[in-house]
Amino acid sequence: MRFALYISLTAALLCAQASLQMTREGPYYVFTMSAPVVNVNGRVPAQLRVVTRGNVLLRGSTSEQVVYKLVQRVKAHSEAEARRLSSGGVTATTPPANMMTLTVIAPPNGDISNDLEVSVPRQVVITIVQAQGGSVEAYDLDGSVQMAASLGIRCDRIHANVDGR
Repeated sequence: MRFALYISLTAALLCAQASLQMTREGPYYVFTMSAPVVNVNGRVPAQLRVVTRGNVLLRGSTSEQVVYKLVQRVKAHSEAEARRLSSGGVTATTPPANMMTLTVIAPPNGDISNDLEVSVPRQVVITIVQAQGGSVEAYDLDGSVQMAASLGIRCDRIHANVDGR
């Protein structure tokens, strides 16, 4: 599996302790990757932006790190084919304006589904999510949430503004 965790040289981010697992579920190969994303300046970003093709689940967290878990299901005849088809990855960048962006790079293939779960620190003021071809769920957040999803939005226990499209 060529899950690549790309780190922009201009972004001051470290991704530590990334873990990758592969299992087989019927005709699907399931790849699971999870890692904390740490801002080098040591502070929680004021804004978090998530861009993906697939489903997104946001959960409020008492941690001071953004942590993601990406589950990718690939319908393939062999493990080698599954690894070839799922050659996407996750990029994390922080422009100068204290906003972290997580982007799931998914190959344009109809036999792959992405489910991204993100633990959002309570100090994040606003989270912006764009889920192309998927849904967004958000729970237990102290900051505002802006969501754009193709297949639906569900949220509860958001303690600030919610904007869903």
